[in-house]
Amino acid sequence: MLTACTREIYFSESVWEDLRLQLDMERGLRRNSVGIVSCAAEFIDSGFVAAVCARLPFAVAGCTTLSCAARGESGDGLFTLAVLTSDEVRFSSAMTAPLREGDIEAPIAAACRRAEISPEKPALVLAFLPMLLSIGVPPMLTALNSVCRGAPVFGALSCDGTEDYRDSRVILDGVAEQSVAAFIMAWGDMTPQFFSGSVSYFEQVQSNYGVITDADNYTLKSVNNMSFLEYCASIGVPPDHFSDTGTLPLPFMVNYNDGSGSVARALYSITPEGHAIFAGEMPLGGRIAIYRLNYDGIVKTTEIFADSVKAARGSSALIFSCVMRNLLLGAKPDTEIEKILEILPADTSFLFAYAGGELCPLADESGALINRSHNFSLIACVF
Repeated sequence: MLTACTREIYFSESVWEDLRLQLDMERGLRRNSVGIVSCAAEFIDSGFVAAVCARLPFAVAGCTTLSCAARGESGDGLFTLAVLTSDEVRFSSAMTAPLREGDIEAPIAAACRRAEISPEKPALVLAFLPMLLSIGVPPMLTALNSVCRGAPVFGALSCDGTEDYRDSRVILDGVAEQSVAAFIMAWGDMTPQFFSGSVSYFEQVQSNYGVITDADNYTLKSVNNMSFLEYCASIGVPPDHFSDTGTLPLPFMVNYNDGSGSVARALYSITPEGHAIFAGEMPLGGRIAIYRLNYDGIVKTTEIFADSVKAARGSSALIFSCVMRNLLLGAKPDTEIEKILEILPADTSFLFAYAGGELCPLADESGALINRSHNFSLIACVF
């Protein structure tokens, strides 16, 4: 992986020369390459992203972010570019038509089929999905999992610094849209390693898991045969703790009973009927527990996560973290990035970016990978 970054928001020949030298394109590029970009929406609005993509001799995909890091630089005013390059692995890319409620699978299937360059399933799918609260991640991930025949899916949802993510966009080859998804597929002999860290070390409000007794996709209706709000009240979380709009900074750990471990889920809203709308599937019979976030917990999970990535001894890594983790760091929003920079070896080439949601496979008890969406989590794909 080659990386480059800049804080210059307007394109110029001198900025391009700087990026080109950082990438060492003359000596560093191999036969096949693809780019991954992460930046604030201002870099799109200024024409910078389109200008850079037009100069690069390969496809570039990615999304907007709240903050990102590469080459020891970090912050919300940074443009980052990572280039995967290989003589053996081949890359393809595609962008979907706009995704709408009830029209998810067909656009994703059409885009993935356009990107197919082999009858074999991809070795890896890098997915950049739109932040569409009316749709949620499950139908997008289900469609991807189906059309890509269970290939490992790793990626991020777009986000930005606005309250309603109105400036968040997905990018492919300089085109940036709010309601589309973009994919990079890798074909060939490669064995990426996946890591995730969520809220295992946060203070737990509920000591025991409840059982999901009524649910419909990502709508949770009852736990332990009580309504969602009644159940929360029974474990000491009063109904007035929840608002009726907006993502709530309270992680719910959900166990799918499939041997892949628990994943963190964000609560989007409470319906007039008292049902809870989550950012991921609520499996009937699954177990759920409520956790409380705190600064020390975020720091601890970041340290453990970074140590795991370091121990993998890969030379390159793509790292995404939930935007809610950044917001909950309060007056020290750079702490997570600083910890990763501190722990990872100086010669590790990586791109770090905050995401509106995270996509990372988890291994079940047999070692088989199961594609999962996450919230409140750190994820890494290590090469």
